[in-house]
Amino acid sequence: MAEEELDVRLLVDKKHERVVLAESSKDFVDTLLSFLTLPAGTVVRLLGKRASLGCMDHLYQSVEKLDTEHLQTRACKAMLLSPVSASHRRCENLKLRADDKWPQKFFSCPKCGFPPKGSGMFSLVPDTLCACGRIMVQQRDVHLGKKHSGANGVDGVFVKGGAMFLVTDDLRVAESSVENALAVFRRYGIQDGNGLEERFVKIGRSRILKLLERSLVSRTPLTDVFLETSSTSDFEDVIDLTYISEGGRPCRNDMASESKEMVVRLLRDKSNDDVIYAEGGEDFVDLLFSFLTLPLGSLVRLSGGSSSIGSVDNLYRSVEQLGDYIRSENCKLELIAPKLASSFSCDVLVSLLGLEEDNSCISSDVTGVEAKVFAVNPKSLLPSKELGGAYMKGPRKFLITDTMDVSPFNSREALDLVFSKDVYFENLREETVTLGEAEALKLLKACWVSSRTLTDAFAKFF
Repeated sequence: MAEEELDVRLLVDKKHERVVLAESSKDFVDTLLSFLTLPAGTVVRLLGKRASLGCMDHLYQSVEKLDTEHLQTRACKAMLLSPVSASHRRCENLKLRADDKWPQKFFSCPKCGFPPKGSGMFSLVPDTLCACGRIMVQQRDVHLGKKHSGANGVDGVFVKGGAMFLVTDDLRVAESSVENALAVFRRYGIQDGNGLEERFVKIGRSRILKLLERSLVSRTPLTDVFLETSSTSDFEDVIDLTYISEGGRPCRNDMASESKEMVVRLLRDKSNDDVIYAEGGEDFVDLLFSFLTLPLGSLVRLSGGSSSIGSVDNLYRSVEQLGDYIRSENCKLELIAPKLASSFSCDVLVSLLGLEEDNSCISSDVTGVEAKVFAVNPKSLLPSKELGGAYMKGPRKFLITDTMDVSPFNSREALDLVFSKDVYFENLREETVTLGEAEALKLLKACWVSSRTLTDAFAKFF
């Protein structure tokens, strides 16, 4: 089957060799907006563990290396390495997707079956325990009801059809109009059309993945991808962790009414305030690993719209500015306040950051009869539909480096790490940090944008 391609019209500033504007229909804009729904772990996987997204690559590789004996269930590893988007059903209708795991697979028990005669229990990941004690290994291609179908033939998946859209080099999206185009020209200091060249390009999945990659680190992702320039616009590794907006935080639900605190021990070099490593329990590692399940849109929201992730903030703000061009309020919320996919939340994440989980049932007609099916929580040792839980077993102690390499604590490895830093022992000091909501937010942001997560997250605490 031939790969789907999207047609996009570019206006290029020939003198400065840069893309000024892209004009397209709903399909290209839908794909760009869908970036906000992608969990960080999925982004890392799609980009071959070269996402350049802070220390997320290292965090992802730590999960890969970790023995499953430290996890609650075998399914936990699959959940963290291939996290599901809560918008996966809607995004199945994108004309061109970044994610390659489509259609979404559902797993059920070969004994207990599926509706109308079976139990109606399923999992989004393999190796999940059924109530009968067997493993859910039978794959199901579930045909979803119309209310989950996303695009309707006229409208797009997230935006309405019939309109054309403008996309700037730094991923600001607006309706196509002369007024909006002129505003962009003025912003770039373009006086007339003599220096502009019109080009038509076709976009396949390889370019979409390249756009995703550049959108994370660059102010000029369109120029980087379509003109294949060696961009000098990447963000420097300078982070402001002080701006965490109250308005950006999700409203807490009943599960998060009382914020949980945890204790972490740091080994710091007094001469430069660098953190050599952290020693934390399974709850701390649960928090870190759960960052892989968060969609890009959640990080921007938690950061009050200022995540410092490439051009993603502009994409996020565009959702509000598009107004009536967004298909519905539900579509808008899936982009600017995305939930975690069903069963992907964990207790410590909910407690500290108040993130919500999509626990809706799925309407299915796998047997020609519409029925309701429900997700089993793969983290549960006993099959359950209860939300939350934990990825990690306890009690456990773990060694966490400044670059988010996580491993079971071993004093020899800790000493080797100290020796490798070539520090004077008299400059080492051990500190105890209590993490609450504010600290968890700073740690989250640093993990996504810094190459020295612990040092930057805890720099202003002492």
